[in-house]
Amino acid sequence: MSRAVLPLLLLALAGPVRAAPEAVVVVLDRSASLRHADPTARGPRVLAMALALAAPEGQRVTLLGTDGAEAGPVVAAGDPVALLGRLDAALAASPRQAGGADLARVLARAHDLAGPRGLVILYTDDDLDVVGADGRPPADALERARRQAARPARDDVNRAAADLLDDALPARRGPLVGLRAELPVRTVPVLERLGAALIELRPESPDAEVVARLAAAVAGDPVLLRHDALDAPLELPWPARVGVLAPRPVDVPGGVRLDGGGRLWLLDAGPGAVPAVPGAAAVLAPRVEVPGAVHAWGLAGGVVRVTAEEAAAPPGAALAARVPGGDDAALTPAGAGLWHVDLWSAEGAREVEVLRVVARGGGRAVTARRRVPVTPADVVLAPRGPAQAGSPVELAGALPPGFVPRRATTLRVHEAGGASRVVPLEVRGREVVARVVPQRAGALDVTAEGELPLRLAAPLEVGPEVARSLLIEGITAAWEGRPAGPLAPGEVVDVTRGDVRLEVTVRLDPPAGAPLPLAAVLEGAAPGSELRAPQGVTLLDRATLPVELVWPRALGDAGVTLRVRAGDEGELAAGRALSLDAGPSWTRRGLAAAIIVGSLVWFVALVRRRGRLIAAAEQAMGERQLRAVGDNGRLTFERYRLLDHSQEDLSSVILPEDSSASLELTVREDGAVHARALDGAHIVHEDRPTVLADEAVLRHGTAFAVVHEHKARRYVYLDREPSAEELAERFVDGVSIGEGEVRDSGVFVILDDDQNLASAAAVPATARVLGGLPAGDDGSAPLDDDSPDPDVLIEDSVEAPPPPRASGRLCSDEGIVIMDSTEASIMDSDEVDTLPDEETRH
Repeated sequence: MSRAVLPLLLLALAGPVRAAPEAVVVVLDRSASLRHADPTARGPRVLAMALALAAPEGQRVTLLGTDGAEAGPVVAAGDPVALLGRLDAALAASPRQAGGADLARVLARAHDLAGPRGLVILYTDDDLDVVGADGRPPADALERARRQAARPARDDVNRAAADLLDDALPARRGPLVGLRAELPVRTVPVLERLGAALIELRPESPDAEVVARLAAAVAGDPVLLRHDALDAPLELPWPARVGVLAPRPVDVPGGVRLDGGGRLWLLDAGPGAVPAVPGAAAVLAPRVEVPGAVHAWGLAGGVVRVTAEEAAAPPGAALAARVPGGDDAALTPAGAGLWHVDLWSAEGAREVEVLRVVARGGGRAVTARRRVPVTPADVVLAPRGPAQAGSPVELAGALPPGFVPRRATTLRVHEAGGASRVVPLEVRGREVVARVVPQRAGALDVTAEGELPLRLAAPLEVGPEVARSLLIEGITAAWEGRPAGPLAPGEVVDVTRGDVRLEVTVRLDPPAGAPLPLAAVLEGAAPGSELRAPQGVTLLDRATLPVELVWPRALGDAGVTLRVRAGDEGELAAGRALSLDAGPSWTRRGLAAAIIVGSLVWFVALVRRRGRLIAAAEQAMGERQLRAVGDNGRLTFERYRLLDHSQEDLSSVILPEDSSASLELTVREDGAVHARALDGAHIVHEDRPTVLADEAVLRHGTAFAVVHEHKARRYVYLDREPSAEELAERFVDGVSIGEGEVRDSGVFVILDDDQNLASAAAVPATARVLGGLPAGDDGSAPLDDDSPDPDVLIEDSVEAPPPPRASGRLCSDEGIVIMDSTEASIMDSDEVDTLPDEETRH
């Protein structure tokens, strides 16, 4: 039977299920007439077997006799042999009453013990006789009988006692089941008048049928336990307790014998086969438990959803649930190993009852019950990542255990300023996720609309909108003869074989709050070319845009830029340069030949001219050179001869190693060298250590530094190779490299943490190299005609004075140049205080 059909079939087979009784009280008629009606004592045996089969675990049974005897309580299912012995002993014990029995007193006691939710079972022949053995009737019954006749007979007194019986019982009492032994004639029957459910114990009634009906009453209506013949082995798909009833003594391996004759047996079996017992009948009580992972979740609108997790339900077994006093409803599949049902009449319910229901042979049995408290299904949402205006953020929360949404729930988002909107919820595995795009900065809150209550784990503060960038992550290209594959940067695109198919993968960082349209253009393309891109491609965080490049061969080779734009106005863009190869042509071949001939003529002329220039350069530059200074303040192997870098105008352009800034050096007529910083760099001259200059004049032994962006490099200019005396006295011994001495001896360039810090004080010169200038009254360096060298150029630069100190002077005559991409500041070498922006422009 399929899982989807099983719960529907079970509901169709049975109506409402009531709970098993909280207590069971068995009333035994001790009259002699009962012995006449049930001479073989079938009643105690079927009662004991029914209680052992159907009573819940730990169910206690109390025995009352109509003669006032009371025994128990006895655990029904725990020791059925002892229960049967108690029943037999109670019936066999003396005294025995002649005639019938007075039930008013004993039934009142039984209902008091059972309570309004307990069960009373009356085993009797159902013939009321209140007249005692001494012939004296109860006074109230005799008085009522005399109202009808002056001299009432025995039957008149018994009928009067029957009229008074209902008044003697509690107003709120539980159900009453009558196990009635057959009598040929009954004078005053009372079970029908009391509303008892009758189970007849006739000679033709099979014991198995009587046991099944009694067990159903004990377990809760409409539990139907099937009885089958055991002429052949009985296959059970689930565990069960089996009652074996045989017409003659038998032996049941593994069973427990209830009677001395060996005709009543109890057996715990399954799943599997019950051995055959020819001629015997079997009463089955399945033992299938409610799964452990069962929950009851309170939803919006007073609905309670019952969920259960069970990887594999036993065959023919299902689950049902109900609220106290309500009808039961079957749990239906909700996914792999999940079951659920909604109880709509559950407003204010604090607990529900979950039932294990087993179907077999057209009937069903409730084999187990469990009460489950109702817990509010509160889902707490938390953001994944920062929340910023204009950017999507996911709000996610774990679903309750075993919970699967059955009806739509949306999230209403409330933003700063009072705006609100509704976003859908998505179920991902065991959590719900909402994608929210805040429109403005400020506080954000949410409320749920639907069956599932939702709330934020903590107040959510949305930050301001952030700038986005569009990046091309990769391009896949394909043309005739080339399968689709990645197009590396700089790789030539062959357009000689027809159209080229491109797939451009772009990424938006951070992702957009709403889809942005994508478009592609070809910049630098000649007329006649075309770039075909589909419409409707949008981008949130990552997307692939297919394009087709049409480039006629007549357009020849070209370098173009493929640019992708995002947004309605194309405010975000990213590009990739493409080199297009259109193949050779006769025009291009002729042009190439002309270029080769012209190049040869030009080369000859250039060689002759170059010879003259080299001679002039050798005379002007000789051994003039720049020497780099290392971190230890000494000359390094890095050397640049002006002659090796000479230009046609007899200047030298030097691009140092690992630098993007170059330096132009020109020899003047007086022999000095004019230096000019290129590519946005500046020069710090030894005579002006607090000034960033664009140009300077260098003489033999001049020390200077080139500052560019976040880096500074130090050099010494030499007219010739240094002598041994200069190397020993000026470029080595005169330099101090101790950390404390270096810090207070010159210009320091302070860079970012990942840059190489270098002290300009450690240049290959005497202590005056890059020395400080005397400060003026206001702490600034003078810029007048008394400069140490009138040839030092201070063009397009701004002098930045050191910050004032409490003592009115710096701790040394030198300063520190603080460099980043936008400013230069002169700072004291100890305190390192940055100057205001208006004093640092250059």
